[in-house]
Amino acid sequence: MQENNFEKAYSEAFDLARRQLLNCDLALCCESSGAVLLEQTAQSATVELQYLNTAVRLVLPACSCTTVNQVELHVWDKILLLHYLAAGGIQPVKTREVGFKELKSAALYFGLFEKRCLNPLLKAFGATPELLLKCADDLHGRSIAVGDCAVRLQVLPKVPISIVIWKGDEEFAASASILFESSIEQYLSAEDIVVICQRMVLKLIGKW
Repeated sequence: MQENNFEKAYSEAFDLARRQLLNCDLALCCESSGAVLLEQTAQSATVELQYLNTAVRLVLPACSCTTVNQVELHVWDKILLLHYLAAGGIQPVKTREVGFKELKSAALYFGLFEKRCLNPLLKAFGATPELLLKCADDLHGRSIAVGDCAVRLQVLPKVPISIVIWKGDEEFAASASILFESSIEQYLSAEDIVVICQRMVLKLIGKW
């Protein structure tokens, strides 16, 4: 019964996100989100964008969402991408790098963020931070000079995310941090940010 309730909730969230995007100026959304409008007619449209270093295509109005190899994305990813595109049309703002706790509504989701994102990062890379660079290579992660090991990933065209690992020692336990450009909130809610970070971490540790 619980699984059915989750499926119903995801289905409703997907339908709402789909309808929101269909009510938007699609060309403007693509321009401001870094997506590409491949074709558009009165009846349909095809949009392509990069998501975790994978080309993804959305076909409207049904909003089917697949990789270019015709692999269907999980409903979590579909909802996330629809939210991202529907937020298009906004004007860019100056950004700064922030942690999750600095985001709006972060207090409601930090426990979930820690459980689903930070803790798996620590389990995978806390003892051997250098492995992060190797695992991030397939996602075209770029090494940055922060902590003991850190990478910057272009998760979506307008959403770069940095992961920083500090190795533990006799005095301090290992720790991990995920950093964002403050402009991420123009495109995604705090709840969506938890989802996108979880998907990123799963991709890094090979469980997706």
